[in-house]
Amino acid sequence: MAGSKSWPPFDLSLAPGDLSAPDGTAGNSAALGLETAPEAALPAHPSLRALVGALMAAGPAAAAAGWRQGQDCARILQRIGLEPVHVRLHGQGADVAWRDVCAISPLALDVVTVVVGRFQATGGEVLMVRAADVLDAKGCRRWGGERQALERQVGRELLRLGRISFGVAEQPLFQVTALDETSTRFVVALEAGVRSEWAAAPLCPVSPQLLQFDHRLNRGADVLAKKVGLYFSLAGAGSRPVARSVGAVLKGVGVLAELRQGRGGRLADRFEEAVLRLDERGVFAIGHNRAWQRSLLDERVKGWVSRWLAAELTVKPCD
Repeated sequence: MAGSKSWPPFDLSLAPGDLSAPDGTAGNSAALGLETAPEAALPAHPSLRALVGALMAAGPAAAAAGWRQGQDCARILQRIGLEPVHVRLHGQGADVAWRDVCAISPLALDVVTVVVGRFQATGGEVLMVRAADVLDAKGCRRWGGERQALERQVGRELLRLGRISFGVAEQPLFQVTALDETSTRFVVALEAGVRSEWAAAPLCPVSPQLLQFDHRLNRGADVLAKKVGLYFSLAGAGSRPVARSVGAVLKGVGVLAELRQGRGGRLADRFEEAVLRLDERGVFAIGHNRAWQRSLLDERVKGWVSRWLAAELTVKPCD
């Protein structure tokens, strides 16, 4: 991508009320150009794949997954094929940036999927986004105080995306500006150079089922299914068969470090359950020698972890 961009200020003469319907109620997704699509399509560009990988590695275990503190940021190196991509989250000092990295949740993956999918669908460089649109795309049916708390969480994840940069030039992908004090309505702009590069990249379909997997950290198998499904989607498995070892997948979704923490058995169980959920929901048909795999996981004799990590998965779109 081109060198670092200095963003022009937004014209915020559009007041929050301008996002309302004629009857004064909040405008719906269609009015905002954010119709819920049955399937998103994301560009298989290194910048987006690096962003998704960095978000998967963030959270409470960010240090174990490769995130490090910089002078005024938190940073991680993502390898996309043979290409190293530096990802940085900027903040008001390294400590603030590090707290932000540790606060990132899997909900950020849903935010990226919805926002980037809408950019691809509209072909534009500016969107108006409500936190409610992300929750609607997830099929969230919570209301009242719980709904408001989720909307605020979506807002925090979206604002963090506006502080992430890539490469030596620290190129941003997005500028995110809140339109109200509650930080639940935003203008999101995509840098022009990024838009042209994404337009030239092949598109990867992403099943809406991935959005509907639970994002809460205590829903381990659902969270892992969300990550694994998005990993394979950006690898192109939605249009052609893809083969990966279990170890490569775990590294790609930022959880391989759990093996070094003595939690290999629990990780293997969670991964197998996540793969099963992806298969059952019709996201991907995931094949391997299940009899051999189940025997390996049940016996767990000395050396089973290495053999399990080397086991190959063949992933293809469901018929």
